[in-house]
Amino acid sequence: MTKSSLWAQENETNKNITELVTYNNIDYFQNVKVTMSESQDNIEDSCLVNYSTGKVFQLKDGAKYADQIDGLFLIYCGAALYTPQTIITCGGSCGVSRMNGIIVEQKWKDYRRGTIEFMAFPRDDDPTNNSLVARNSWSAITSSETIEDAFKKGNGKYTVDNDYTSSNIVSTTNNCKPDILMNKTLRRFLTQDGRKGLIRLNSFVATEKGYSLTFDIKIQKSK
Repeated sequence: MTKSSLWAQENETNKNITELVTYNNIDYFQNVKVTMSESQDNIEDSCLVNYSTGKVFQLKDGAKYADQIDGLFLIYCGAALYTPQTIITCGGSCGVSRMNGIIVEQKWKDYRRGTIEFMAFPRDDDPTNNSLVARNSWSAITSSETIEDAFKKGNGKYTVDNDYTSSNIVSTTNNCKPDILMNKTLRRFLTQDGRKGLIRLNSFVATEKGYSLTFDIKIQKSK
C-alpha cells in the first residue's frame, strides 16, 4: 500500500512531499529532504527530523517539537547527523557550538538520545566491509525481521540512552566545503524509544542559501 502525504508547512516542514510506503511491519519514508547552512545558525533551516514519521522541522521550531526530534543535521566542513543530546554533550566543542547555543537558548524540554551508526571518512563507507550494510541491500529490507538481521552484522553498540553519537554523511576535500556524499552503505540507527531502522542517503546539492540533502528511511513500527 502506498500513500503520499504533504505535511503542512507552517512552522515545521520544508515544502517537501514525502511518500509513505507501508510494508509488513515497517514504515518506509522516501525522499525526505533537509536543508543546512554553513553558519549553523539559520533558524529557517529544516534540519530536524523524526525517524518514526519522516517529518522534518525547522530549527526555529525546535523547542516546540523537541520530544519528536531524533536527528539533527548540520554543516561543519563536511555534513553530519547527530542526536539532540549529542549537541548538548558537546557543548562548545565538536564543531557544534553555534547549534548548541541556539537549542540551549530555545530551552528544549527534551534532548532525545539513541544511536546513529558512526562513520568518519569516505574510506569508512566501504560496501565490501562485511560489518556494514551495503547500499544494494536496501531492496531486501522489507520487514522488521530484515532490519534486525541488518543489525547482526556488528560495527558498534546501539543503545537507547547514548549521550554522544554522530555520523558523518558528507566529507570534504576542498577548503572545508562538503563535497563527497558517503552513500555507499546504509546507516543504521536506534531511536530513544527502541525502534531500529536504516537510512539511505540519496543526494546532496548546493543551494543559494546552503545545502539540501535527500534520504530514505526504513524503520520498525512501534510495538
